[in-house]
Amino acid sequence: MVTAIDTNIRLDILILNQDFLKSSLQKLEKCSKDGDLIICEIVYTELAGQFKSALELNRFLQGTKIEVKFSDKDTYYKMSQIWKIYLSKLSINYYCPQCGNEIDLIIYAIAN
Repeated sequence: MVTAIDTNIRLDILILNQDFLKSSLQKLEKCSKDGDLIICEIVYTELAGQFKSALELNRFLQGTKIEVKFSDKDTYYKMSQIWKIYLSKLSINYYCPQCGNEIDLIIYAIAN
């Protein structure tokens, strides 16, 4: 089994978040025993802020046997469709801070 790791799990461990450290470590260890651990490039970017250099981050990932998987355009498009479905279920409207018109969150995020 392959497990994609979210940034929060790694940060719980890296910054020693006492509220979630134990449970995050246990979950990560279990998933590691069950198969490969991966992160996407976005998680890599978010984690990078916790390291002094790319070399240090890459050594950490290598030491913890976490592989970075890069996405292609088709994957990003599929993710955007899933995100839109998720947002539609939230019943939250987003508005432009300048003009007050309702906006599509994904388009707004890309434009800014």
